Order: sequence, then C-alpha cells, then structure tokens
Amino acid sequence: MPTFSRLLISPFILCGLLFTLQANAGAGHDHDHGEAHDHALPAITGEKATQNALQLIQRLVKKEKLANSWLQAKAIKTEKKTYKKGPEWVVLYRNEAIKDVKKQNLFVFYSLTGQYIAANHSGI
Repeated sequence: MPTFSRLLISPFILCGLLFTLQANAGAGHDHDHGEAHDHALPAITGEKATQNALQLIQRLVKKEKLANSWLQAKAIKTEKKTYKKGPEWVVLYRNEAIKDVKKQNLFVFYSLTGQYIAANHSGI
C-alpha cells in the first residue's frame, strides 16, 4: 500500500517531467524545413478586395442584413486610403435601387492583407 508521502510526491515528479519535455520543445528548438517561416499574410490586390466585398454583400443579403437589390449593385471604385491605424482597402458599391440616398453607397473596408474591417454607408 502506497504511503501518503509517495502519493503526494508522485504528482510533483510527473509535473516536473512534463514541464521539462515542453521546455525542450520550445522556441529555441530547431525546426528548419528548408523554407522561410513567414507567418505574415501577403498583401491582396484591389481586384481581390473588390471580389471579397462582393462575397460579403452576398452573405449580408443572405442574412437579410441588406436588401436583395444589392446583388445587382456595381463596384464604383476600389482604392487604398490611409487612416489613423494605417492603410486600408476601401471598396465602394452603389445601389441606386435604394430610395434613401444616404443608404445608396456601401463602403467595405479591408486591411491590405484582406482581413475584413467594417462596412457602412458613411465611408468613415
């Protein structure tokens, strides 16, 4: 029958072994596979930003966040703009079927690497 001290010490030894194994496989461990490990996303083109915006509009229509008429909206322009947090892609879609003139423009914002930021009617 194990003694109380053995029951108490065994978990500490096990934890120490697990910690040692993890420490040896850390960031200093060499794992070269003959290629660079750049985890940064590549920049997208304006054309890709426009395609992403169209896909977003399709999802928003499907979720009934935008009217169906947005499916026929055309991309007016795509440009890089610089804001306080840095440059972004801004894609402008216009839907003249919308009666409220203030809601006819839809601005979709992406990071230069294609991460969705926001969409609104004001462009701000």
